[in-house]
Amino acid sequence: MIRRVLSGAAVVMFALAGCASPERSVPPASGIADTSGPTANTDGTDSPSAGQGASNRINYTIIDARDDLENERSASWDRIEAESGNKLRIDFQLGSPKCSGARAEVREAPDAVEVTLWTGTLPEAPRNCTMEAMFASLVVQLDAPLGDREVLRLTEPDRASVNN
Repeated sequence: MIRRVLSGAAVVMFALAGCASPERSVPPASGIADTSGPTANTDGTDSPSAGQGASNRINYTIIDARDDLENERSASWDRIEAESGNKLRIDFQLGSPKCSGARAEVREAPDAVEVTLWTGTLPEAPRNCTMEAMFASLVVQLDAPLGDREVLRLTEPDRASVNN
């Protein structure tokens, strides 16, 4: 009896193993960027996949900063680059735009600009949010052009401004 059960279990495992195909690929869902191609680095350069040109770049959607986020947490960014004038663009990954938002905390010094990216839940978000992701950008205004200043992660963000 035990041999029949073990033999039956082995047959089922082999059948299931045959269903898993490493060559099988699932196309990206509508509205979600395909991340299998080139990605943007924090140094502002593209790193194309083998056989692809550097012109194939991820498109980031510019969003408005929100100051009413709930359950805020600091987040990492993919890239930061200077825009025209005194603007700085922060590229990062964010959850569903129906549920998630972001803001940036910036401190400027003569030799550096320190940035913390905060993400959180929108107050009007539905109770149940789906696990979606998007490539987002925030554009922040600086007091002076970035110039030769280094951009650093803010090591001591203002925890008093976090809404929990």
